[in-house]
Amino acid sequence: MRTALWLTAVVPSSMWFSMASAHDLSTCSGYRDFCLEGERSRGVVTNLCPIAYDYCMRTGKWDTTHSSRRKNYGRFKDGIARR
Repeated sequence: MRTALWLTAVVPSSMWFSMASAHDLSTCSGYRDFCLEGERSRGVVTNLCPIAYDYCMRTGKWDTTHSSRRKNYGRFKDGIARR
């Protein structure tokens, strides 16, 4: 059984929705672009977005919850279109 602890960051809802609405979050490439934009907005540069994108393209699952650096921003989503 997979147990996840979800922590949330305080982000103005209007900012999150505007970022999310700019990307198609039903595809791996949309999640990748959303992830990269989030890193840029926080001033963080890692290789986790490309790794999650590669995993998504193989499995159809977006997972950025595996890193302790992602504990506040990690997401897991199943059923993503692999494109």
